Amino acid sequence: MEKDTKTGQPKWEDGKLKITAISPINIALIKYWGKVNEEYIIPLNSSLSITLSTDDLCSTTSVYLSDQFENDTLTLNGESEEFTTRIQGMMKVIRDQVPEDGIEVEGKKVTKEELLKMHVSVVSDNNFPTASGVASSSSGLSCLALCLAKIYGCDMDMTEISKLARLGSGSACRSLFGGYVEWDRGFDNLEEVDSNLETIGKNSKAVLIQDEKHWPDLCCCICVADSSQKKVSSTKGMKTSVETSEFLKHREKVIVPKHLSMIKDALKDKDWNALSEIIMKESNSLHSVCLDTYPPIFYQNDTTKALISMVHDLNNNHYEPIAAYTVDAGANVFLITPEKNLKFLLNTVKDLAGLSDDKIKFSFEKDVESEHNQVDGDAMTKIENEYKSKINLHQIIVTRVGKGVTIIDK
Repeated sequence: MEKDTKTGQPKWEDGKLKITAISPINIALIKYWGKVNEEYIIPLNSSLSITLSTDDLCSTTSVYLSDQFENDTLTLNGESEEFTTRIQGMMKVIRDQVPEDGIEVEGKKVTKEELLKMHVSVVSDNNFPTASGVASSSSGLSCLALCLAKIYGCDMDMTEISKLARLGSGSACRSLFGGYVEWDRGFDNLEEVDSNLETIGKNSKAVLIQDEKHWPDLCCCICVADSSQKKVSSTKGMKTSVETSEFLKHREKVIVPKHLSMIKDALKDKDWNALSEIIMKESNSLHSVCLDTYPPIFYQNDTTKALISMVHDLNNNHYEPIAAYTVDAGANVFLITPEKNLKFLLNTVKDLAGLSDDKIKFSFEKDVESEHNQVDGDAMTKIENEYKSKINLHQIIVTRVGKGVTIIDK
């Protein structure tokens, strides 16, 4: 049986040090878009996310250390990859923090000198599409950060490890924790950034707002509208937006601080009406920035737009919002909903998209208690007529709020 803990230690396997972790994806509800510094990965604005269950979507990463390796290697989903500049930066931070007296693993002493002479092999697998707007970097690099800190014996708590994960991929810092997590940008005013980069780098970190037990019945239907690699990467898109979008400046100064304050209150009070509205307005704000970027960036496709419109039509015909949509830098739509609405929402989208049961991943269906949603029959007929031919999905993955990255025995 796998051991589920953040405090697990490396072990020996065939003469190599090994440690394995499993990590969730997180979906930003208050969006991260734009950096003020590329080297330190300092975001233009703070953000806030929901961590999704590793039972349904996860990265599993193993890190090996050995003097048998000729160089550092990375294998992602069975394919050999180059160590990116960012991962090399993570390695440098970790190797600078190896304890002076080395480590002891299963009774065997490994000196600092021996550790630093070893090369690393990273093997990571995602059980969901990579680089398609399903937040693969957030899970994979949070996994890597925890594994590196543990295998080198570094004295780092989860907050410090979140700073390390940030250097690999900004959003990865949020996957270290379960529930609802803020990425604090680490500064108050843009004017102070250039002269205080080192200090801001130490302050920019993930902060747990509410854990997964606080509001456990929030669920998510991930509507996969496009599983291919994005035409414009998030990194490139953010850079172009920072350089060209006037609306992004207004977003950083006015919109995000307001939304961040409001969503924290909504989460604290479990106010679904307020939360759903903020989630959707935030998503719209991000894609407005992308449209205001020059040349404009189009992450959404026709299915994305149809689903967004469909959600508003459903909500307008119910006594409270049935769902809230959020869309990252991709075409896929994340539909957040209370558990009581989940089966109704899923069946509605499934029928509109004409998906067969084998295209639905719903691991906890038997645990879900639903209530009958009193949506007017005429309204549902209109919705069906309007969207039946406009929603084209590859699959729907149903998941819920979950815990953060954990060490496993494997």
